[in-house]
Amino acid sequence: MTTEKFEMPKGFSVDAYFQSGFKRGESSYPIELKFSPKIAPFIRDRQWYSGEEKEMLADGSVRLKFTVPTLYEVIQFTLKYGGDVEVLNPRLLRRLVAEEAAKITAIYKS
Repeated sequence: MTTEKFEMPKGFSVDAYFQSGFKRGESSYPIELKFSPKIAPFIRDRQWYSGEEKEMLADGSVRLKFTVPTLYEVIQFTLKYGGDVEVLNPRLLRRLVAEEAAKITAIYKS
């Protein structure tokens, strides 16, 4: 326990701060993911991020677009859907997910 006092900044809103399920940061990354027809209904029927956009595609897949301040949690979010999701943008996220997938593949090849 500490005797140090904290004063909430004027205009600060806890709800607005935690509006996103993803961590806060100073950067802004526009994300674009494409989910397979297999899991498209699950993705389509849930809100993942405030301000997100979803587009149902002719092949039954769904494109999900949103903006986040950091990429770490989006990498984890993407990896949990394995081959049923493709990172379309940004290129950096696509590369980071590919690197993690390669590490996983290396573990299970032995």
